[in-house]
Amino acid sequence: MAKSLKKLEDDDLLVAAFTAMQTNQYMLAVQHFKEVLRRDPGDPFAHLEMAKCYFSVDDPDKAVACVKKVFTHAKQDPTLWLQLANVCQYIRQYSLAIKALKEAELIAEFRQVSLVRQAEIYELSNKLTEAETALEKIKNSETQASLAIHAKLLKRRENYKEAAGVLEELISKANKDNVVFISSLQYELASVYDKHGHFTKAAEALEKAKSFHRGTDAYKIAERGRSGVTNILSGLCKQLDDTTLERWKNEAENVSSNLSNSHKHSFLLGHPRSGTTLIEQVLDAHPEVISADETFMFHNTVWMPTVLKNDQTETHFSELLNNLTKNPIRIARREYKLHWERSVLSKLSGSPSLLLDKNPALTTRLAVIARFFPDAPIVFALRDPRDVVISSYMQPVGVNDWSINWLTIEEAVDYYCFTMQMWLDIRHKLVNPWIEVKYEDCVSDFEGQAKRVTQHLGLEWSQSQEDVQQHISKKAVFSPTYADVGKAVYSSSVARWKNYKELLNPHLDKLMPFIKEFGYEL
Repeated sequence: MAKSLKKLEDDDLLVAAFTAMQTNQYMLAVQHFKEVLRRDPGDPFAHLEMAKCYFSVDDPDKAVACVKKVFTHAKQDPTLWLQLANVCQYIRQYSLAIKALKEAELIAEFRQVSLVRQAEIYELSNKLTEAETALEKIKNSETQASLAIHAKLLKRRENYKEAAGVLEELISKANKDNVVFISSLQYELASVYDKHGHFTKAAEALEKAKSFHRGTDAYKIAERGRSGVTNILSGLCKQLDDTTLERWKNEAENVSSNLSNSHKHSFLLGHPRSGTTLIEQVLDAHPEVISADETFMFHNTVWMPTVLKNDQTETHFSELLNNLTKNPIRIARREYKLHWERSVLSKLSGSPSLLLDKNPALTTRLAVIARFFPDAPIVFALRDPRDVVISSYMQPVGVNDWSINWLTIEEAVDYYCFTMQMWLDIRHKLVNPWIEVKYEDCVSDFEGQAKRVTQHLGLEWSQSQEDVQQHISKKAVFSPTYADVGKAVYSSSVARWKNYKELLNPHLDKLMPFIKEFGYEL
């Protein structure tokens, strides 16, 4: 490999590196970027791209080491500060991003952009006062970008009428060709209208926000990606029987007995917008628990290697899972454990006994979890299907094979049915210990439900779990619901769907089996 890389021309080397990144072959891309640096040790962009690659394979220490090298370069070349900040934000290093932006603020031509970006990151970090202070510095030279952040802060402060006014004016004056920016403004306006009780206007703004993405080239690519995943997973949980799942458990136990396993794994699943983040926070507050918030760990170590293996054979995916030998199971479990150690546990001073993988995206991978981790307890979040669909549809999303499911209300309903049918097909056959937790029960008796889940995971209730808001204030939250996570549990999100009955009415027949099955009022 090293010799062949050395033969590549500079341009071909970079093309190969970016192609590897686009096809999720991140370590192959790293090899290419290392060759770039061998030829030109002063190339900061190779370090930045390598940082993204290391982040994508759950190695934050190496990602941070790469960006720190660029800090040195940026002191000689100040034009690097903004791009450095972008990558720091991408790899979830908000404090380093702010550090780079503070340097950029000292340069006249970058000052305004830097302060807007600081405000953006402070808002993402729930540091509203710092965000407002950053915008105050450019109050007399506002831009559309700074006004958009200002509107978001007004919404966070519950000044809904003023926020709506700012957004409406921005939309009217925005360049019509800048569809991504206008879409983001329409999403924000929909959220403001919703919180202000103007539900018809909110629905109209949502439709406008989403219309920019439908039918685009990105949409068509995402649609093909979604179809590929759906074809692999359709009917998979239904095909499994008790005997097969029991055999899978015995095989996994046999493999794990030969591995040093000091930690117990658990998965927190459910359809997006079902309350998984709420449950995660109260469990993460336990001294014996550490959670991973929607990372790529399972995707990189278990899902992708298995899918790629399937692409190389003629067998159906269910046959591939069933016929796996001990070695790929052993490798996947070991790699998953190593990714935890590298990306999460390396930052800790203590050693928790339970590792909680919170990721709604893994709900459709239930059969894969049952194959590789049949010993892992599952916590499954439930919420009124109508509320889940409406809340999912209202999320501001771009276009990929995951978010494409929420670009129309019909797609949101279909994805809910696809995901939750998997749960119904497998839950009573699972060997994994599992428990269902209803969002509405958490609203009415949060501590009672939290104790119930804690006990399910084999832990005693901890006093540290009683003040979840205090715990949240000490850590970064990367879920799309970051703005709501720090708030006390509130009841206004229960039966929220009633505000959007007109949107849901044409699709209630599809949702009705789930409404009945999960015990919600008709």
